[in-house]
Amino acid sequence: MRFILFCFLLFAFYFSNAQQFGGEPSSVKWKQVNTDTIRVVFPQGLDSVAKRIATIT
Repeated sequence: MRFILFCFLLFAFYFSNAQQFGGEPSSVKWKQVNTDTIRVVFPQGLDSVAKRIATIT
């Protein structure tokens, strides 16, 4: 009985994965630009693109 339980737990831990939000690793730092009409969320390093999108919309 213990061997079956051990095999089940080993199988469960081997095939279990952590959930990733949108396929991005947790090391990505996110920023946001807020205006009175829109909020643009973007990864660090794309500040100029995000500001341009916020200005256009």
